[in-house]
Parts: sequence; structure tokens; C-alpha cells
Amino acid sequence: CSSNNQCPNIRRRFQNCNGSFNLLGIKLPTCNDNYRQIGGRCINRTDFFCSLAGKRNCNYRRCAECLSSDDCPPCYTCTSNTCNYVCQSDRNRFRVSSGSNLN
Repeated sequence: CSSNNQCPNIRRRFQNCNGSFNLLGIKLPTCNDNYRQIGGRCINRTDFFCSLAGKRNCNYRRCAECLSSDDCPPCYTCTSNTCNYVCQSDRNRFRVSSGSNLN
């Protein structure tokens, strides 16, 4: 990529906790996960091994998969603009949002 508009939109998750329900006299918040599209991001990267070898022109650009962990499915965290699997239990591995190709 050479600009942000060449990258796919990033889908950001946020919680909406506006409501509540009464359970035995205790008000408990009701929260829903919502999603919004934020623009794609073309980010600068450096090829570590290229720079380690002392070569020139080790920089390149690529589309970010995420900017924060809110941009990743459950059980993933955003590290270096990539969603990485972090859950320990295999049973949680299959709770990834539908449509994601990250499992």
C-alpha cells in the first residue's frame, strides 16, 4: 500500500451498556457488543533481518490488521498491528466472530 485508502476498513468492537435489568432487586447492566468501521491504515514497517544485515531500503508499507485489541476477535490481541491468538483453552478457540479468517 502507499496510502490509507488502499487498505480495507478495520472493524472496531465497542460495548454499549445503556440498559439494565433488575435481578432480585439488584440492577445489572446490559451490554451489547457493537461494531463500527474505521478507515484502513497503511503503516510503515522495517524488515528486521534486512536492517540487521546492514542493508539499505529495509522499510516497506503494509495494511494494518488492527490498531488496538478492540479491532481483533475474542481471544486475540493486537500486537504490531496484527491480531494474535492469546487464549489458552482450545474450546475458546472456536468462539471467534463469524466471517473472520484469523483462526
